[in-house]
This record gives sequence, structure tokens and C-alpha cells, in this order.
Amino acid sequence: MGIIQAVVGLLEVCVETKQRQKEMSFQRGKSALFNQWMVRKLSSQARLKAFFKIILFTWFPCAVSQPKEDLTSAEFAWSALIAELKPMTTLRAQVEQLVLDQDGREVQRLDAELLLSKPHSFSWKIISPYEELTVTDGFTLWRYEADLEQVTITDFNNTDSSRSPLLILNGNTEELANNFLISAQQDHGAGEQLRFTLEPLSNERLFEELVIIFQHGQLASMHLRDSLGQQTLLTFLSSEINIQIDNSNFIFMPGPSIYVLDQRDANHGE
Repeated sequence: MGIIQAVVGLLEVCVETKQRQKEMSFQRGKSALFNQWMVRKLSSQARLKAFFKIILFTWFPCAVSQPKEDLTSAEFAWSALIAELKPMTTLRAQVEQLVLDQDGREVQRLDAELLLSKPHSFSWKIISPYEELTVTDGFTLWRYEADLEQVTITDFNNTDSSRSPLLILNGNTEELANNFLISAQQDHGAGEQLRFTLEPLSNERLFEELVIIFQHGQLASMHLRDSLGQQTLLTFLSSEINIQIDNSNFIFMPGPSIYVLDQRDANHGE
């Protein structure tokens, strides 16, 4: 049965049901007799289809009357987010980033390429309007600024996802409940959109709220809001998941002409 045909058929049954309920003395609770009457009324070819439509109408009325579903349980929202993130081991995506000030005015717009590989490797390469690369293998973080011909090297903290939103996509999903207050909302009328809102519990957080949106089971966008009201909107385009990504993409080897600013711990081994 096609989805469109099922929905149209369901609406037809709903309308006819309400008309017949006014004429019949028994209540909907006596649904067995009502269902038999409906099946006899329809042609034999449509009986099986009608049966499933009636069951759907009787037990799942929210499928018609309530297009939005509030997933108010924090535990349920956490489980739903893990269900979306856990199967993803790698990700490659073209990303459009838009930064807005507290009044909604555009501050910055850029195009970038994102690479992720669990457990903690990622690469964020800004392509335009300037070139910049931030990359980590999970232990060391390199930030290369092409216009300055300079790379800054620091130790990478891979345990606090409230300070690095990309870790939410790439890190240990089991730790999400310890770092965030999570809620979710599903909108059946927006292309099966699933929306997660995460509020960091850490006092040293870099953002106040993060919204992750999945569309048709695919990562669609991320929205960040900081304490000053500035918003960063990331739209994921041409996403590929669970593909082979070479580990060399997560290490930066500076050339002889690049100035190296090493800010790692003095005890850090080379």
C-alpha cells in the first residue's frame, strides 16, 4: 500500500466514521461490530486494506490529529539521539556556515568541508572566503592559517563536548547524558524531521544551546546560540557516512616555510 493512498484512505474512513457514529447507538468502544459493518460495506477487493485503515484509526488517532510529537522524556530523547549518532562511524560533508548577531544580522558566511572519524578525529577545512584548517587526531590539535603561513599546535581535550560541538557527532555518545540536558521533538509534517535540543551542564560551556536536526534520517543542520545571543547555523550538504577516510587527513605536517607556534604542554612528547 502506498503511503499517499494509505493517508487518503485513512481520511476517507475518518470522515465516514464520524457520520455513521451520529446515526448508530453504540459507542466506538464496541469497535468489533463497527469494523465488521465497514468491511461488509466496502468491495471485497478493498476489505483487507480497510481493515488496516480501521485499526490505524482506532489505535493511532494521533497519526491524523497530531502532526507534531513531543518527546518530553529526557531519557527517551537521549536514547533517540544515540540511535541517530551511534551507527555513524565516519562522515564527510560540505557545510555552509552562517553567523548571525543577536539582532539576526549576518556577520559571516563561509563554505567548509568536514571530515569525522570516531572516536575523536575530525578535520574542519574552510574553503571560502578564506582558507583555514583545524584538524585533530584526537590527541593533538593543529590550526593552520594559510594567509599567515602559520600553524598553532595545542593538546586536544577530547572529553568535554560542551566546549567542542563537533565532539557530539564524533565522540562517545554514552557521555551525552552527563554533559547535556537533552530534549527532542519530532515533526511528521516537515519531512520526518527530528529535532534535538542540547543545553550544556558545564559552567565553562562555549555555547548556551545546540540544536541538531535530522531530516529523513540524515544529518541536516546544527544551530548554536552563545551567551550573547549570537547564532551559528551549519547546513550539511552532500553528506556521506561510513565511508573509508584515511588517517592522514587528521594530521597536519607543516612545510619548511610555515611558522610553527607550539603551545602544547611542556611534558608532551614529540
